[in-house]
Amino acid sequence: MSTKVITGKVRASFVHIFEPHVMKEGDPKKYSCSLIIPKSDTKTVRAIQAAIEEAKQNGISKWGGKIPPNLKLPLRDGDIDRPDDAAYADSYFINASSQERPGIVDRKRVPISDPLAIYSGCYVRASVNFYPFSV
Repeated sequence: MSTKVITGKVRASFVHIFEPHVMKEGDPKKYSCSLIIPKSDTKTVRAIQAAIEEAKQNGISKWGGKIPPNLKLPLRDGDIDRPDDAAYADSYFINASSQERPGIVDRKRVPISDPLAIYSGCYVRASVNFYPFSV
């Protein structure tokens, strides 16, 4: 099993992948993007769920030998968590972030450096790694 997933076609939202930004005052700057996954993309959803389970198993040692009962999972339901935002309807979403700049390439794997090329609302494929956190 792996904690890495390459998604199907997903919609990018709140795109901050060319320049890091601060989510909340006092937090460190991070690169980030919300990935909106159609519920109909069962292949991507199942792959993400499997990667999350693998990350949970990898985290058992960090969590004192057991998975915390109130563990917040990254795959969220747009119909529940964002009911007033039509872009999230009938979709799941994950919020991906990193302190390191992500690699950004086109279909031919040519690096993209133009920040206008990828924006909120555009469709992308993403490579995402899931990690367990102790906090």
